[in-house]
Amino acid sequence: MGATLISGPITDLNVMTRRGRVMHAVERLSVSTASDIKPITETTLILPLDGEVGVTGPATASLGPRDTLLIGPDVAELRLEAARPTTVFVIRIASLG
Repeated sequence: MGATLISGPITDLNVMTRRGRVMHAVERLSVSTASDIKPITETTLILPLDGEVGVTGPATASLGPRDTLLIGPDVAELRLEAARPTTVFVIRIASLG
């Protein structure tokens, strides 16, 4: 069994959690202007795919492509800013019980 990539290499994002104990949701955003994110679960990850993103909230951070920022439950809101349109994944993880 094999496969041929039509347009060259790909990047695959796979999020796995324990069924029945933890749930997750993955949101894909295109950030080109300031965007506010509400980490509404116990754990939130911010992962820019193809560009740099500035993150402001209780602290500030600059994330490059495929860097990941882990946010805990004590953060109410974050602001994402990018100098050019950038794909960002917001991954929310929560316990089920």
